[in-house]
Amino acid sequence: MMSLRLSMPKRAIASGRVSMMCLQAYGSTRFAAPTPTAVAPASISSRTSCALYACHTNLDSAPEGMSQMLGNLLGLRNVILLEPTATEMPGSGFGIVGEPEHVLPTEEFLRTVRDRLSLKCIRYSGITRPTVRRAALCTGAGASMMSAAKRAGADVYLSADFKYNDFLDADRELVIADIGHFESEYCAIDLIYEIIRKKMPTFAL
Repeated sequence: MMSLRLSMPKRAIASGRVSMMCLQAYGSTRFAAPTPTAVAPASISSRTSCALYACHTNLDSAPEGMSQMLGNLLGLRNVILLEPTATEMPGSGFGIVGEPEHVLPTEEFLRTVRDRLSLKCIRYSGITRPTVRRAALCTGAGASMMSAAKRAGADVYLSADFKYNDFLDADRELVIADIGHFESEYCAIDLIYEIIRKKMPTFAL
């Protein structure tokens, strides 16, 4: 029988700016979602004689792309792009910023993110903003867009692959939370499924 335990260690990592929110599942695997297998897509394509469409990373910046999908899963409203791109395609860009369904205490907001995305663990900086009225996010490795999240007035910024100095650079202007690279992009499966379903309704998925 699997036992679950919620732990929120307050012990600092190095300077004390990084905390952890973990849901430890004894006897479970690392990810709630299936772990990606290390098989090269090109080799699969050559063996099966099927076409291969690689949409990474253009799917990140496409209109209604991955960040928008993740925002939908988290219930963000009044969403705008965090960093629009200068292209002829309206609505393209990286990251989004929006408002949660309700103003929440920051730790409760992070628990909501953890539960909705079935995460085991979130790394986050010090809780310097007591509530979340505005949240920014970027799927994948989005540390380079932390300044954009600050300019957008976000209380919390969700992304992945933050380094030690990134947690320091957050300062007291916002809370940054690392939800995991793979975990933040797992929504791509549902996104691509919906595109295929709408474009080819008779195609068996």
